[in-house]
Amino acid sequence: MIRYILQRLVGMIVVMFLVVTIVFVIVRITPGDPAAVMLGPDATPQDIADLRARLGLDQSIVVQYVFYIGQLLKGDLGQSIFLNIPVTTALADRAEPTFFLTVFSLLIATVIALPIGIYSAYRRGSFVDQAATSVAMLAASIPSFWLGLIFIQFFAVRFSIFPVSGYGGPGSSFIDRMYHLTLPAIALGLVSSALILRFTRASMLDVLGDDYIRTRAPRGSSSTGSFSSMP
Repeated sequence: MIRYILQRLVGMIVVMFLVVTIVFVIVRITPGDPAAVMLGPDATPQDIADLRARLGLDQSIVVQYVFYIGQLLKGDLGQSIFLNIPVTTALADRAEPTFFLTVFSLLIATVIALPIGIYSAYRRGSFVDQAATSVAMLAASIPSFWLGLIFIQFFAVRFSIFPVSGYGGPGSSFIDRMYHLTLPAIALGLVSSALILRFTRASMLDVLGDDYIRTRAPRGSSSTGSFSSMP
């Protein structure tokens, strides 16, 4: 067990290292100068050169990579170019709505997918099973951002049932914040429910096909018949 956990940890570290390296390379080969973007169009060449030196962008790619890895190991994700604040601060500011949106959408997806998936497996081949499978395949192919835009157009703009965007004001209550998250949570939950439904249905079919289930079913039927024939 310990060996398996160690292997998984080593594999996770290798994957994270590869992802970090790929991100570093993509950022460096992307056209444009981060220093010029941060300073804006009114910056002078000297200002851009000074900022490049302060950020270490005037160093070689190897030196930048070593510095980048060192900063990550210390928990420093750098400075946001667009927000002009530390990345860790920007992530912390958005951690709460992200967490609640994830939980809310997962709850919606589970409430939708679990009962339908179980019933579809129980009534395999029926009209409900075929309809649920077809709808799940259709929902899985719909991008969540497109579905969110459609929901905004109808439920926020046209009918004004939900707010278009936002997370409530600084003094908003928890209910008001969840009200703001309802529409995006439904959009994410509907798309995620398709995958959960298919996994639930497949898992139920595997269980229903096990030997002890198929053996127990006729015994239960005969037992029921024997009990019903008793006075």
